[in-house]
Amino acid sequence: MVAAVVSLGVEDADRERTWLADAADLTKRGSFACAREVAAAALGAFPGKPGVWRAAVAVEKAAAAGAGDAGAAAAAEAAVDALLQKAVSYCPEVSLFLLFLSFGTKSPPRGLLNNRTAARKKSIKRVAVRASFAGGKY
Repeated sequence: MVAAVVSLGVEDADRERTWLADAADLTKRGSFACAREVAAAALGAFPGKPGVWRAAVAVEKAAAAGAGDAGAAAAAEAAVDALLQKAVSYCPEVSLFLLFLSFGTKSPPRGLLNNRTAARKKSIKRVAVRASFAGGKY
């Protein structure tokens, strides 16, 4: 239902900004399902924009943090990983997505965030190791 009405009354030029603000607001309210739908609409319209991917990952991370039981938390963490894999494929030039993919839902160390070259090397190694143990999957 959210996907059907998310663009009503929104100018084409304002869609990205409006949808990201709506997703952030819904996340703050704890309406993770609605926030996911709005983020999915934004990703469908703007798949090459790193800021849209960052917002969608933020929604999924908030959902993982707000999950009530272990099963829901594991599902949310898997959703974060899946979203980061897609983000890396759509925006391969953004090393931050690869870095977060290598650390999962945990935040990478601050030193790596400031040193992109070291971050990219460490991320590639971590993702390669994870892929070898997962049978070729990230």
